[in-house]
Amino acid sequence: MKNNPLKLILIFLIGFVLIIFFRPSILSDEENFAYNIITILYIIMSSYGYIIFRRKDLFVFEPIVVIYAMYMGIFVYQPIIDIIHKSYRLVGVNILPGCFMGSFLVAISFGSLLLGYYQPVYSAKGFYKLSNNNHINRDTALHQNTKNLLRTAYIIWGVSWIIYSISWISARGASLSYLLTMGIEGEVNQAQRAQTPLGFLFNFGSCMIASYMYIFIYEKRVSLKIITFVLTFLAYMFAGYRFIIIQLTSTIIIYVFAKKMKNPKATLVGILAFIALLFASIVEFIRGGLRTGTGVNTEGYSFTNNILSPFESNFTLYKVFYRFTEIFPEHHSFTWGNTMIWETIYFIIPRAIWPEKPKTELFDRMTEAFGPQILTTGTALNNISEYYYEFGTIGCIFFMYLFGYIFGRGRKLFLKKNANDHDLILFSMLFSIAFSCVNAGYMPMNFYMVVMTLAPVLFMKKKYRI
Repeated sequence: MKNNPLKLILIFLIGFVLIIFFRPSILSDEENFAYNIITILYIIMSSYGYIIFRRKDLFVFEPIVVIYAMYMGIFVYQPIIDIIHKSYRLVGVNILPGCFMGSFLVAISFGSLLLGYYQPVYSAKGFYKLSNNNHINRDTALHQNTKNLLRTAYIIWGVSWIIYSISWISARGASLSYLLTMGIEGEVNQAQRAQTPLGFLFNFGSCMIASYMYIFIYEKRVSLKIITFVLTFLAYMFAGYRFIIIQLTSTIIIYVFAKKMKNPKATLVGILAFIALLFASIVEFIRGGLRTGTGVNTEGYSFTNNILSPFESNFTLYKVFYRFTEIFPEHHSFTWGNTMIWETIYFIIPRAIWPEKPKTELFDRMTEAFGPQILTTGTALNNISEYYYEFGTIGCIFFMYLFGYIFGRGRKLFLKKNANDHDLILFSMLFSIAFSCVNAGYMPMNFYMVVMTLAPVLFMKKKYRI
């Protein structure tokens, strides 16, 4: 990727001009103040962006890219759009009073994240220096025990697919033929549909990504690669989780470029982003039918009306954070680790074993902020919101630093001169993991998602060493 400083400055300057150009001529005092604050935040975030994209060792698929894009979208793009359209309320609650504190915390906390992400490793020896001229065809293949490795990958993938599919079939009251045909055949028994007490089994869906990557890399029979990919795709589609499908496909794409240490052209990145957005909007539109038994039905889908629908659920997360900064700790005290620590410990215990397992603290926090009606909307929160209601300002700064530090160490996996396919598979999954952790700030769920996503490759790495 060519990191021309003048081009970067021009891009950020165009963004600033657009913010000024689209500023409504008539705003209330509160809206005017919020618009000014977000404009200042844009300038600060643009300076962070310059630091990121000016680096000569930037890999376009490394975690910091998606983390930065999400924070710009959530805390700059979407608030500006909502003020322009006067749609900044959530379940009738005005969230603009929290704009100043929310934007201030994002500004300093993202700076802390960058400090953690680019914290120098102890030694630079043994690492490649990525540059625009790198076209490295390195040998990362595992040359020993590949037959046994592939057999193990099939076992992990097969067991995970069966558990994941059966758990969702049970939860939806559907038949196997309904899953395999995307609702063309089979049926859903509405009387049996209920929240399963074995919901933790859904986490096995994450195990299929790493195990499929070994099949993708080492299986020589193309037909088996296609069959396992299609079956994985169908299981994910039936569950209605568009993100995990994008996670699977993005892992494959990132692996290909990380192996060569080569950045894709900007046009290719744009095309891939558009395809991902189009796919996500379609799945967003049809997944309700899959869940209720009407099958795949795209009737009524409109490109102009639905293409940005994924943003409506993901980028409006700023509303929760604004509101949290207004009521915590002035009206409600911080929870000091009840969610991030204690709930994470017992989250994995199924209700089939512990029927009285406490409900999540998050429901109480959301109710305190917006009232009980918020629980019927499916509203989520991003990671910094969780850090704040648990530990306040210090929590935001510390955990954002830690968040950056962890993913910053992960980027070194593909820069290692002795990197192998274990390392590249693990690295290739970090991009989507970072997206998920920013987009869904609930530590118990994210912790086990990360564990189940990385467990197969960590197991394979220990069992099949070079």
